[in-house]
Amino acid sequence: EAKVGVGYNYETRRGTFSFGLMPGIISQSINSELIPVEPGDPAIPENGQSDLQANLDAGILYTSKKGYYLGVGLNNLLAPSFSFGATGQNVIERSLAFSAGFEYELNRDVDIIPSVLVRTDGKSYTLDLGAIAYLRDKLWGGITYRLEESANFLIGYNLLKDNALKIG
Repeated sequence: EAKVGVGYNYETRRGTFSFGLMPGIISQSINSELIPVEPGDPAIPENGQSDLQANLDAGILYTSKKGYYLGVGLNNLLAPSFSFGATGQNVIERSLAFSAGFEYELNRDVDIIPSVLVRTDGKSYTLDLGAIAYLRDKLWGGITYRLEESANFLIGYNLLKDNALKIG
């Protein structure tokens, strides 16, 4: 998969709207050497196959000057479909994501940003709850919990004068 993102920011008195598009291509292949091939099975191509499809993601984010943000993103807008063998079909489903959070200044040195992310394909959903704490806008750490699935721990450091490079 290869994607290239482009975006545009629109400033208002109360905040910033950010619009983004991410066109790309997705490649999928099936290697018949790794699958036990039964002669005559139309679902499994005997010589392997690969397919390349276009895709598109899009999103809008609003960031207020008061420190909160709201976003919505659409993934796989083109719902690329891959066909393998006579009956094999793999469709990458569209999905929708909603995100929200706000920046809370605990004291002069520490900011905390709690967040929520809800993703759905229209049939099921995932819910991620998280928070990141920043120490003097340089060192950061956090945790994210995906409902009934996993927890992730984050740690990192912001580099350069304007914190444009993050390592973590």
